[in-house]
Amino acid sequence: MPQSQTWLILQVARGFSAGVLTMFGKLAEGKANG
Repeated sequence: MPQSQTWLILQVARGFSAGVLTMFGKLAEGKANG
C-alpha cells in the first residue's frame, strides 16, 4: 500500500475518532445540565 494512502487513512480515522469523542462530550454535558 502506498505511504500516502496509509497517511490518508490515518488522518480520516483520527478525525472520525475525534468527532465521536466530541459528540459523546456534548451528550454528557447535555445530561449533566439537563
